[in-house]
Amino acid sequence: MEGNATSDDGGGYVSPCWEPDGSFNAVCIVVISVGVVVAVVTVFCILQVTKLCMKLKTDKVKVDEEREMKLLKTEKTTDAAEADDSNASSSRQEEATVTNVDGIHTIETSFVSSTAV
Repeated sequence: MEGNATSDDGGGYVSPCWEPDGSFNAVCIVVISVGVVVAVVTVFCILQVTKLCMKLKTDKVKVDEEREMKLLKTEKTTDAAEADDSNASSSRQEEATVTNVDGIHTIETSFVSSTAV
């Protein structure tokens, strides 16, 4: 029974990784090295998955906020259109600029000029 719980010289525990001459077994070096590499890769993967979950959570919040803002913007635009129908043109322009900051409103004007003959 080589490398088990007892040794020939005193009955103490002897690790199976240590050779009788005191050197470390090559198989144990490979096993420990692979274990360390797997542990490092595992920690890296856990960190990446955690970052991905955090990003997914913040992106979901942003999507919900954008959806809510679009809904509010649609409601404000509808309200502004109804107010435009009932108000004069100057108040209509002020209302549109207040409710729809990103919108562009055009005003049609006509110039009539006459020349005397």
